[in-house]
Amino acid sequence: MKKILFVLSSGKLSGGEKAVLDIAKGLENDFEFIFFLPEKPQKEFSECLKDFKIYFPEKDKFFSIIKKLQEVINLEKPELAHSHGIRASIFLKLAILLNFKKTFRFVYTLHGIHFVHRKFPTEPLNLCV
Repeated sequence: MKKILFVLSSGKLSGGEKAVLDIAKGLENDFEFIFFLPEKPQKEFSECLKDFKIYFPEKDKFFSIIKKLQEVINLEKPELAHSHGIRASIFLKLAILLNFKKTFRFVYTLHGIHFVHRKFPTEPLNLCV
C-alpha cells in the first residue's frame, strides 16, 4: 500500500486539517496515511486522528520541527508528501533540502488565501447560481 505523508501547519482542527481528514478517511482503504504536525494536536484533533499514524516534535521550535520531519521521512519513506498551508510547505521543503534525499513527490495545497486579499464580502454570496 502506498504511503502518503500529510504535513500540516498546526495541531488544531481547522479548515486545512478538516480537508485532509476528509481525504484520509475517504481513501484509507487505498493508501496508508501518515500525519505530521508541527505541534502536539489538540484533544479534538487527536481523537480524529486515532486511526492514523501521527508524528509531532516534542518542542515546537522551528529547527526541532524540521529535524523531526526529517526523521519521519527517513523512517516512513512515503511515496508522496502533501503539505497543507504555507508553514507546512516551508517545513517540508527545508526538511527535503537539508536532508539531501528526496525519494518522493511533493504536493502543496494553499489554504487561507482569503487573508492575503484582506477583503471580505459585505453581501451574502449566492453559491447556487
